[in-house]
Amino acid sequence: MVVSQFLVVAGAFAVIDAVWLKLMNPFYRSHIGELLADRPHLGYAVAFYLIYIAGIVFFALRPALDGGTWLTAVGHGAALGAFAYASYDLTNAATLKT
Repeated sequence: MVVSQFLVVAGAFAVIDAVWLKLMNPFYRSHIGELLADRPHLGYAVAFYLIYIAGIVFFALRPALDGGTWLTAVGHGAALGAFAYASYDLTNAATLKT
């Protein structure tokens, strides 16, 4: 059951992330193009997706399925996303030239 949940979340995440990356690529290129690798490092990308999707299943989907509602999944998923992106953005803000 957990494997199927992981695969469903992975499918949704892949679609959403593909749209985001396609739409935001010009923005990224114009603002941080000099920092971007010529080609993505796929090993790091795969590790990120496996870990992050497992986090979504563990922290958002499972609590919702174990007695919560879809609002539990939305709330927990939003909190996980906020924590993750705040960690990334604040670390960058603390370490990169502005």
